[in-house]
Amino acid sequence: MRRSKRKAIQNTAAVPAVTISDLPNHITCDILSRLSLNSIFACKRVCKLWRDLTLEPYFAKLHLRLNCEIFTIGIDDEWRSMGDTEQLPALIISKIIFLNGALYWIGVENLRFICYFDIEREHFRSFPLPSHIGKGFVYLDVVDNGLYLHNWDSLQWRFWAMKDYGDFGSWTLEWVIEEPIIYKCKGLRRLLKTLKDGRLLMTFDDIRDATKTIVASYNPRTRVLKKNKYHLSGHWSGAVADIPCFFSPMDALK
Repeated sequence: MRRSKRKAIQNTAAVPAVTISDLPNHITCDILSRLSLNSIFACKRVCKLWRDLTLEPYFAKLHLRLNCEIFTIGIDDEWRSMGDTEQLPALIISKIIFLNGALYWIGVENLRFICYFDIEREHFRSFPLPSHIGKGFVYLDVVDNGLYLHNWDSLQWRFWAMKDYGDFGSWTLEWVIEEPIIYKCKGLRRLLKTLKDGRLLMTFDDIRDATKTIVASYNPRTRVLKKNKYHLSGHWSGAVADIPCFFSPMDALK
């Protein structure tokens, strides 16, 4: 028993490791076709084989024929294919939010895009971010049933609102928070809600403790940021604006 076990271990150790270079070309192509354009350009410099594969005419067609599947809870019994779609909009670099029957996120290829998936019509769309928003980090949020962007640029937090929903040229600068006002906070997590008196309710990372999230309000008129006595603990903690109502979450599953 001991000899046979030792022999089996020796035979297992003798099996050569399989690397990505040993894969058939059609599998390598399938893997590369699922990457973003920037990643594909980087892969072209890895080796001659990958460069040659990405230059083949069929690779471009393969890259455009990514397939998306949908499963609707309570309706579908299995995943449904949307068939051959155009290239799915960009690499996701933000959280996904829901507004007016669509899922929104920020993606990137060569430019930054706001992408969305219309749930009822079951199709993807995307549009580039306006150039005047700046080149800093951009975040997407839903506030008071409206689409908002906030970005960090030139030592300022800038908040943009889509004034006319669906008009992607209607982004308007709503508020600006200067760096000296938020020096005690590490970074803005998200804008939660505008209160009745005009203050902005938001969450920040605690500069003294990376595991804590601060709840604070900012008054754009007086330019005063006030921390709430409550805070959230844990790296994955988060906050949402609650609207009291009599509807049960279970109704959504019926």
